[in-house]
Amino acid sequence: MGGSKERDVPSNIVVICSWLNNAMESDDVVANLARHYGWKLRAGDVPRETPIWHYQGEYRIYDDDFGFVVVSEPEDGH
Repeated sequence: MGGSKERDVPSNIVVICSWLNNAMESDDVVANLARHYGWKLRAGDVPRETPIWHYQGEYRIYDDDFGFVVVSEPEDGH
């Protein structure tokens, strides 16, 4: 989700396979889908405030203590 000192925090850690990671950077359709699911941040997004789709079928917001809360599906644009 982007590297910087502000974003080098646990809430910004998402494990993505290399194929999807490359596709998020090279394919606009995949990038938009990744933004919808919270796997790719928009400029200005705050990781600990961004819902992320989890494979267990729920959106989660992660904190910087390696915890999370389950949230409802975000509207477009979070």
